[in-house]
Amino acid sequence: MLKGIISDRKIAAIYARVSTRKQEEGISLTQQTGEMLHYATGVEAEVPASYRFREQVSGYSEIRECYDEIRELVRSGAITMLIVYSSDRHTRDPIHGEVFRNELRRAGVELHIVSEGGRVDIETAMGQFMRRQFDNFNWFWGEMIKKTMLDKKRAYTAAGIPYVGGFAKFGLERMGEKQTAYVVIVPDEADV
Repeated sequence: MLKGIISDRKIAAIYARVSTRKQEEGISLTQQTGEMLHYATGVEAEVPASYRFREQVSGYSEIRECYDEIRELVRSGAITMLIVYSSDRHTRDPIHGEVFRNELRRAGVELHIVSEGGRVDIETAMGQFMRRQFDNFNWFWGEMIKKTMLDKKRAYTAAGIPYVGGFAKFGLERMGEKQTAYVVIVPDEADV
């Protein structure tokens, strides 16, 4: 009888991801985590503190330390569901998405995507087909973001404006906004 009670428990891991520090201004790791924990409460899933993963890494990257830890939880049978905020936070690589969903499916682990309303179908042919389409869109959208940023850098350079995006490197400080941005040397740091 005790075995049945334990096996009915919903144990989840959550995974929050951003690619850059600047994304913290959008849907930050803290916001994603809060949304996923709220969702987990609604579906009566337990999320142990050690199963709450957050990392800053590209969705294209095959090397994601937290993701590897989640994959080990899947293989060991420690979780019954994985909760992510959105499909692009999960992955932007269609091949990686396919491999990881196969691992989830083989282990009987449900995939829940908060921005899509909850549990997504990774079992049926139609569900697998739809997840592949999401992966392809996420890959395409990521490529368009990269192209836009490159075009922006080229336009600034062609206009004779030094492109200073994000944070300045150590020893420099960013001044001004957008087209008037420039960097100045910070003497104390530059000496280092």
